[in-house]
Amino acid sequence: MHQSSPLPSEIPDWLGNLSKLEVLDLSSCSLNGSIPATLGDLSSLQVLALAKNQLTGIIPATFGNLSNLRNLDLSGNNLKGELSAFLSNAVNLISLDLSNNSFVGPIPGELGKLSKLEQLLLDKNSLGSFLPAALGDLTSMQTLDLNSNNLSGSLPLTLGNMENLTTLNLANNNFSGLLLQQMPHWSKLQQLILNGNSLSGQVPSALGSLTNLLVLNLASNKFSGILPTNLSDLVNVKSMTLSHNLFYGSCAEYTAGTEELVRLRPLR
Repeated sequence: MHQSSPLPSEIPDWLGNLSKLEVLDLSSCSLNGSIPATLGDLSSLQVLALAKNQLTGIIPATFGNLSNLRNLDLSGNNLKGELSAFLSNAVNLISLDLSNNSFVGPIPGELGKLSKLEQLLLDKNSLGSFLPAALGDLTSMQTLDLNSNNLSGSLPLTLGNMENLTTLNLANNNFSGLLLQQMPHWSKLQQLILNGNSLSGQVPSALGSLTNLLVLNLASNKFSGILPTNLSDLVNVKSMTLSHNLFYGSCAEYTAGTEELVRLRPLR
């Protein structure tokens, strides 16, 4: 007998009455409609996952009341509007995933107040404007993924303060200017993915000090000049993609320490 799939439904308002609820996971439930403001009444909530549905509208301002929230995952929906500063009231957030939606406007600098935040995933939206320098205050940050937005301007020097960073993905935006020349606090970095921007100048020799790096992708930018010879110190790197830039000189000496994949095609 053919068993039909359940019809999509909306999140019921009455969930907001469950005052002792600590975990609410409704991911992949074919939910549609908007997120009810009553969820902001769940003062004990620590985990809220509504990922991979067809939710629309904006994030309710009442979410600013969720001071005990540690994990918020709204990824893979059709949410829109700007990221409001009220999210900064959720001071216990460790993970914030708003990826794969239709958010627009700037990234609010108030997010820099979330001192416990370890994972910020805002990739695959339509966020624009500059990257706020206040993000550098997030010294607990381990994964920062902002790829595939419309972000522009130069990379703030404060990003270098993220001493626990393991993954930085800013690919496919409109960033310009120079790559950070000093990276003294990025010793734990494993993935640096900056392809598909308009970054320029020489690749800084500081990259050679990131000895835990596994993935380096600087492709499709406007980098120029000679690669720093100490890139050969990146003995743990598995993938290094530098294609479609303006490098010149011999590449053989720079890649002696790499193990698997190196792409160095010039820009034509």
